[in-house]
Amino acid sequence: MLYSEDQLRKNGAEAEAILREIKQSGSFKKDPDKLYEKLKSAVCLRLMIPEEEADTDDLRKLCILSIRMQSGSGSGLPEGVIRNQIEKYDCHQTNLVTQKKVLLMLYIERILGVTLQDRQAAEICTLKELAETLADQEDAVTE
Repeated sequence: MLYSEDQLRKNGAEAEAILREIKQSGSFKKDPDKLYEKLKSAVCLRLMIPEEEADTDDLRKLCILSIRMQSGSGSGLPEGVIRNQIEKYDCHQTNLVTQKKVLLMLYIERILGVTLQDRQAAEICTLKELAETLADQEDAVTE
């Protein structure tokens, strides 16, 4: 499914609003489940995935779902072509899924005003782990 610029902007603005709400609330330690739910909403919006179709909190799987939705539905591309796009490595030996996850993490860091160490960010595999990591950095988020 190819998305219009308006859809991309709208989802981006909604995702950013949720992340800014997270940043301003400062209640991560009090309600980590709420933080998780808000993060999931923001990530689904940013990745252009309907939240009801995001049946996982695995960031890699969410990135793959996003790529499949953008490349598959309505584009007429065969499954093999889509799989090749997902698995293909660039000159830096990075695949599209990894690139999408890195860009997502950088986006979240920028909006929330936090900095995750590269190793720390690479080890985060799920939205739950991301929520826990952000909860541990509550002081950095709420400054």
